[in-house]
Amino acid sequence: TLNQARALKPNSLRVHMAAGLVLGMAKKHVAAARAYASAIKLKPDLPVLHLMRGRELVRAKRLRPALKALLDAKRASVKARRPAPRSLDYWMAEVHRLWGKCAKAKRLYAAFLKRVPTGPMADLAKAHLKRCRP
Repeated sequence: TLNQARALKPNSLRVHMAAGLVLGMAKKHVAAARAYASAIKLKPDLPVLHLMRGRELVRAKRLRPALKALLDAKRASVKARRPAPRSLDYWMAEVHRLWGKCAKAKRLYAAFLKRVPTGPMADLAKAHLKRCRP
């Protein structure tokens, strides 16, 4: 099981990432976010870990900690002098949309669509843009 794997290899980044992925797919979003937090302790400079934690927190409707995790992903990208993860603007837009801050959400969805103009997440972003009223 996941808990056994984490107990056997508590310092394995892959084990914590796999746990986050599996728990997220099982819709256990808070537990998935905790697994990603454990991975972040091992590799805090990896932007994708912060993004994945933020994504799971958005899905759990834990918006304030989600935004913090997403901003941490952005900071880690800047620190590493690497582009931010492609879906970062989408997940930040989701936080603002769920807070009812449609003007900010629209700007973030538009930024996301410039980077990712097609695909399933782009379709969702376009749908949210149409429904979101400032």
